[in-house]
Amino acid sequence: MDDSSTEATDPSTAHDLLQTAVRRAVVRLLLETDRQWDVEPFADELLRRDDLPADHADDRLPDRLYHRALPRLDDAGVVEFDTDAHTVEPTDRLPDLASFLRSYEQSDRRDDRPEQ
Repeated sequence: MDDSSTEATDPSTAHDLLQTAVRRAVVRLLLETDRQWDVEPFADELLRRDDLPADHADDRLPDRLYHRALPRLDDAGVVEFDTDAHTVEPTDRLPDLASFLRSYEQSDRRDDRPEQ
């Protein structure tokens, strides 16, 4: 492992990686499908699932993925992002984020409850 990779199971790193809704949606979809995707169809699938906030669910999503979310996840070693082939796939380290993702999702559901 090179020095640029960080341990995905480290809570601080995991929370940093899952800090944005886009990265959480990327991790969720790759955990569910466990396969390689071309970036454009991947973005289309994220939009179809309606997992993103409205301000991120637009035609700029492929650019956000390509320039921000996927490189950050690749740097952490949890996805393999090929910028030349425009593909993304999970690595064997991606499942390390699953429990942290569940924690975020439970928190999101609590935040969505109406006030009483």
